[in-house]
Amino acid sequence: MAAPRLLATCENRFEHDGRPGHEIVFIFAVERPQDGSPPREAGRIDVVDGGVDVVIRWIPVEEALAGVLFPPALAKLLAERDTGGE
Repeated sequence: MAAPRLLATCENRFEHDGRPGHEIVFIFAVERPQDGSPPREAGRIDVVDGGVDVVIRWIPVEEALAGVLFPPALAKLLAERDTGGE
């Protein structure tokens, strides 16, 4: 399997619950194993972010595009990838 490849870095400023937020997001492309399973590094990850429990997990691009994604640059990048960049 190929090493993860950095696709983009984007900065996102936002407001959540009336408070300003800021994040820098690194977006990587990874290959799935030939059997279609998630990469072995991509299990469920439970973290606490600002006192909020967050679950991080691997999902297929199609499932991600069916939902709401943040930052907006991620949704745009995935949509372009899904349509061949047109």
